[in-house]
Amino acid sequence: MTVEGGPELAPRIQLTASAYSLNTRSEGGNTLDQEYDQGGPGAGRTIIADAGAVNIAGTDGLTVEGSVGIGTTTPANKLTVKDSSNPTILIANTAINQEQSSRLSFGEGDYTNRMWIQYHGNTDERISINSDSYTNILTITRNTGNVGIGTTGPLSKLHIVNTPVTGAAAPASVYDALTIDSDSGNYINLRSSSSGTYSVGGIFFSDDVRGQGAITYQHRYNNVVVDKMFFNTNNAERMTIDGSGNVGIGTANPAYTLDVAGKIRSSSGGFVFPNGTEQTTAATGDITGVYPEPGEGLAGGGDVGEVTLSVADGGITTDKIADGTIVDADISSSAAISPGKISGTAWTSLNDGIGSNLDADKLDGLNSTDFLSTNNDYGRQGVATDLYEGSTKLTDKYVNVTGDTIYGNVSIDGNVGIGTPNPQSTLAVNGTITAREVVVTLEGWPDFVLKEGYPLMPLREVEQYIKQNKHLPAIPSEKEVLENGVSLGEMQSKLLQKVEELTLYMIEQNKKIEKLEKENEELKNRVSSLEGKNK
Repeated sequence: MTVEGGPELAPRIQLTASAYSLNTRSEGGNTLDQEYDQGGPGAGRTIIADAGAVNIAGTDGLTVEGSVGIGTTTPANKLTVKDSSNPTILIANTAINQEQSSRLSFGEGDYTNRMWIQYHGNTDERISINSDSYTNILTITRNTGNVGIGTTGPLSKLHIVNTPVTGAAAPASVYDALTIDSDSGNYINLRSSSSGTYSVGGIFFSDDVRGQGAITYQHRYNNVVVDKMFFNTNNAERMTIDGSGNVGIGTANPAYTLDVAGKIRSSSGGFVFPNGTEQTTAATGDITGVYPEPGEGLAGGGDVGEVTLSVADGGITTDKIADGTIVDADISSSAAISPGKISGTAWTSLNDGIGSNLDADKLDGLNSTDFLSTNNDYGRQGVATDLYEGSTKLTDKYVNVTGDTIYGNVSIDGNVGIGTPNPQSTLAVNGTITAREVVVTLEGWPDFVLKEGYPLMPLREVEQYIKQNKHLPAIPSEKEVLENGVSLGEMQSKLLQKVEELTLYMIEQNKKIEKLEKENEELKNRVSSLEGKNK
C-alpha cells in the first residue's frame, strides 16, 4: 500500500472496506479495525487489535479524547480495566539505574499543584506519596511493611516525624508528632483479647534505649489476671495502681490506698492523719521515714498506737507532742530520756509491774549508759546495763521474775545461762529443753553424696573399719561424745550422709540381685530346654 505517492509500505497491509468501517490486515495476520458509527464525525469510534499488539515507538504518542477500556468495550471512566481474574495494571521502570522509580501522578493541567504515588526500586524498595514540592508525605516500606509519615525510613509500624512546613499551619508545639482534633473529645484505645494469655497494653517513651519511660496496663499476664497499671522511669517500675485503686510507690503490690516503700518528705504543710489534727511544731531532728521541714508541723491522730516514731539525738520534749493518750506506741531514742521528756499523770494502758500512776521521776535516764531507774524494787524486773534503787546502784544484773510474765523481746549481749551461773556458750541450759520446734542453721548439707562421682567406700572396707574402730566412718566415737558432747546440726548432717550412702548401697545391691535373678531365669530355661530334648 502506498500513501499519496510515497513508497510502498512494508510489510504489506491489506485494506478492505465495508459500511462505515475501514479494516486493515497485515501479512502476519494482525488486524486493526477502525469503525465509524453514524451520528456525526468521530462518533463512536473504536480501535480493535485482533491479535498481537499496537506499538507506538519513539516520540510518537497516542491521544484518546474519549474513554479507554481494557477488557471491556463499554468503559465507564476515562480508563476502565476489567478482567475475570485479578486485573492488574503494571507501571515498571526497565532502566537499571539509580532508584528505578515508577510513578502515578495526579494534578492540574499545567502540571502544577500535583501529587504522585511513586515506587522506589533498587535498594530503597518503598512506595511514597509526594507533593509537587518533592516533599515526602507518606512512605510504606516493602520489606518491613512499616509506614512513615514525614520520614522515608520508618523504624516501626507507624513512625511519625513532624517538621513544620513554611506557609502551612504549624502544630501547637514543634515537638508534636501526632495531633488529633475533635469537638467532642478524644480517646486512644489500646485493645487486646481479655481471654488471651497476655492482655497487655502501654505507651513507651524513649530516645536510643527503648522503654526508658512507660505507662502500661496489664489485665492478664501469663494467664493470670493482674488488673494493674504500671508507671516506669529509667527502665524500672516506680508506681503501681491495682484493680482496687490502691497506689503503690516503690512496691508492685500495694496493700493500702497509698503504700510507700521508702521515705516521704513534706517541704511545706506537714502531714494530716485521719482525724485531720495538725501538729504545728515539728520535732527536732529527722523522724525516721518522715522528714518535716523546720517550722512546719507533723499531723497526728488516727487509731491510737498505729504510728511509731523513732527520733534522732535530741529526743522528744513535752511541747512537741500535744496532750492526749498514747497507747502501745514505741518511742526510741539514741539519746538519754530525761525527766522532762516523758511525763504524764495517768498511763492507763500499762500492764502489771509499775502501777496505774506514773510520775516523771519514775522513768529517769541518769547518764548515757543507764537505762532504767525507779524508787523501789521495780527495777529488779527490768533488763538494763545498770539497775538502780533510788540513787544506789545495784551490784547484780540478773533478771529475777517470781510470778510475773515478761512480755516483749529480750536482747542480751553475752552468754545466757539457765540453771548454771557460768555459761560457756551463747545459751547454756542445765536441764531439759521443751520446744515445739528447733531450727538449726547449717553451712552445708550432704547432698554431695548423691552427685555423680562420689567415692562410695566399698562394703568390704566398711566392714574392716567397723571391726577395727567399733563405729561408722565419719561418725564420732562414744569417747568423743562423752568428752565433747554432740552438735545437733552436725550430727543430723552426718546421719543423713550415712542414710544416703546406705541408699546407694541398697541400689547397688538391688542391681546385683536383679542381674542374678535374670541369670538364674536364663539357666532355668536352658535346663528345661535340655530336659525336653533328652526325653
